[in-house]
Amino acid sequence: MASTRTQVPAELIERCKQGDADAFQELFEFTAEDVHRILYRLAGAQPDLEDLVQEVYLGLWRSLRRFRGSAAFSTYLYSVCIRTARKRHRGWFRFARLREAVQREPVEHDPGPEREAARSQQAEAVWRTLDGLSFKLRSVLVLYEMEGLSGKEIAAQLDIPEKTVWTRLHHARKAFQRSYPWREERNSPETASS
Repeated sequence: MASTRTQVPAELIERCKQGDADAFQELFEFTAEDVHRILYRLAGAQPDLEDLVQEVYLGLWRSLRRFRGSAAFSTYLYSVCIRTARKRHRGWFRFARLREAVQREPVEHDPGPEREAARSQQAEAVWRTLDGLSFKLRSVLVLYEMEGLSGKEIAAQLDIPEKTVWTRLHHARKAFQRSYPWREERNSPETASS
């Protein structure tokens, strides 16, 4: 379920670094979908998700001059998203029930009411299970499994050794497997009709 990363033109980044507000608006348009997706996966469907997105762009506006271009801009954007989500998480930010968030996930075809209900239940179970993981484990799992980052990229994002990434990923997968309601999935209408 890895995602494709948005390629931002280097000249647009340079214009943003010089304080060009119109260029920053263009940068927002290039990257807003990625930022929403990343924050959604890290933090869940929060009523204030838009506030969190704004915090990311405020942080980006303040820090963009420090971007040297030695890594892809998408890597830098991930780091701003992670820092913002982590900061919020340390305070009061927690996952909420994600039923409405399931509706944001793309549907490839019209599955019918029974399959749609089963898909919705499965997605909700995934989000509840992710909610039960610590932020350290959840962030590694989301970045690797959902965002498609490599171990090296995750290590750079989280400022941890790459071996720690693999250790956390191992523990995150085990914790997810222990907590996910596998029995409920086996008894869902979709698996029963298969």
